[in-house]
Amino acid sequence: MEKRKRSGRKPKFVFLLLAAALIAATAFYFKDNITSMIGSITKFLGGAADEISYSGYADKNYAEVDGCLAIVSVRGIQVVDLTGEQTLNDTFDMVSPAVKSNGEYGIAYDIGGKTAKVFTSDKVLYSRDGDTAIISANVNDEGYAVVCAREEGYNGIVTVYNNAGQKILDWYSGEAYVMSACLSGNSEIMAALCVAESGGRVVFIDVASGDEIGKYECEEVLIDMVFSGSSSVDAISQSGIYTINEKGELKKTYGFEGKYLRGYCLGTSGLHAVVLSSYSIGDDCTAITVKNGKEVGMAEGISSVMKISISGSKFAVLTTSGVKIYSKYGNEKKSFEDLGEVQDILMMKNGHLIAAKVNYASVLK
Repeated sequence: MEKRKRSGRKPKFVFLLLAAALIAATAFYFKDNITSMIGSITKFLGGAADEISYSGYADKNYAEVDGCLAIVSVRGIQVVDLTGEQTLNDTFDMVSPAVKSNGEYGIAYDIGGKTAKVFTSDKVLYSRDGDTAIISANVNDEGYAVVCAREEGYNGIVTVYNNAGQKILDWYSGEAYVMSACLSGNSEIMAALCVAESGGRVVFIDVASGDEIGKYECEEVLIDMVFSGSSSVDAISQSGIYTINEKGELKKTYGFEGKYLRGYCLGTSGLHAVVLSSYSIGDDCTAITVKNGKEVGMAEGISSVMKISISGSKFAVLTTSGVKIYSKYGNEKKSFEDLGEVQDILMMKNGHLIAAKVNYASVLK
């Protein structure tokens, strides 16, 4: 709702006095809730952030699941909505926790451990408790999961589970080491990212038959990938982003033109963000958005980049001095400073930004 500015100074002065009195009264009668009350008044007066709390365990990772914040730590899974209400708390031990998400689904897994769990915002759907150590895991927006693990006698195994938790495919890699894998949106194609002595490799597998339908090989190591269409993936290396179809054919390339890759975030909608610099260290960085092998936008002169996150039509950059939100075209939309010790940022699909700290997060709007 649009707010009209009142003429004159007295009403604003009286209003501020009332706000101060309210804070003072709250401090006296509800000392334990003073921080929350100040935050509420700050929001009412046009402030930027609400705060949501969660357990302050170590090694936390964050993801958006159905519009909520998922926190995966050494003590399991927590999910809170953006009002701060906890919707899921599943406690179990992990040593090296990680999380991936897609739409309404998330997967929490223990790198080097044996447990992976697929969950929604309010419940755990199924678990993988195997005998082999997990390398990585992923989930698509149908709730199908893919888990990469070590396997004796092979260079890795990729297992696909349907949204009921039933195993529907085991794919063994004998030629190259499995790094990660992902599933198409219709759950019909699995793509495995591998590394061999000759370089990087993406292998496409038909989930129903288990047959290989395509393979892409290159001399450089591919470090990550995501499905960008119904049957094609976008893979990233230190020198570019490559669009590869299910036949293993390279269709599009966005090269970094000799710049150093200082950070990246691959979006599930096909819009990606990278941080590039002419130097391997230092503060002179440029954030670029890329889709379909073409540059969409650019934000130059960014210093001390710690993290970049993209979702929807916006991306955000965390630096040592604060957080900035940009449109996909590189236009600065908002800037936040003095946020304290932010550990991570997460751009949400609704345009809000999560600035995560030890045991609470600010919701920046």
